[in-house]
Amino acid sequence: MPKPCILLLNGPSSAGKSTLARAVQAKAKAPFLHVAMDTFLEMQPPRCDNHPDTFFWTTTEQDGHPLTSFRTGPQGAALMRGFRQAIAGLALEGWNVVADDVAEAEDWSDYRRRLEGFRLITVKVHAPLPILEQRERARGDRMAGLARDQWQRLHRGIIYDLDIDTSEMSASAAAQTICAQFDL
Repeated sequence: MPKPCILLLNGPSSAGKSTLARAVQAKAKAPFLHVAMDTFLEMQPPRCDNHPDTFFWTTTEQDGHPLTSFRTGPQGAALMRGFRQAIAGLALEGWNVVADDVAEAEDWSDYRRRLEGFRLITVKVHAPLPILEQRERARGDRMAGLARDQWQRLHRGIIYDLDIDTSEMSASAAAQTICAQFDL
């Protein structure tokens, strides 16, 4: 039996990771569970919102645009380690996983350690900043300026197996590219 595959989609807010994950589920030959970082964030009680122990943010302005800096406290870091461990646990049970995250370089070593022994494919999911900001406004469920902050710093120091610009192709076409390139 082949090793379970973990397809990690990493990108800033509003890049289209969840839409791409669902498209991969539809196109891949084998079944993939979609494990979303946002689902883990939503598990927290409301009193943990904007708290220095979990996740906290500040909004300022940059070049006339909002800039929301989202940071992680110790309990938030523990939740994200649990997220990565849950992905590993599902793979240990034989599931293929497509996960979407907003992971920085320091999270990468934890991913690699926890997912050692599985087939790990990493995909940089991105779009130009004006597109991300337009999507952020259109969605209405994102903090204004979050995409700007993440776009500026997220992919530094990370090497990916594939680069997908969601402004250049539909989610279906991107999923087809991923499935074809990695025989999923």
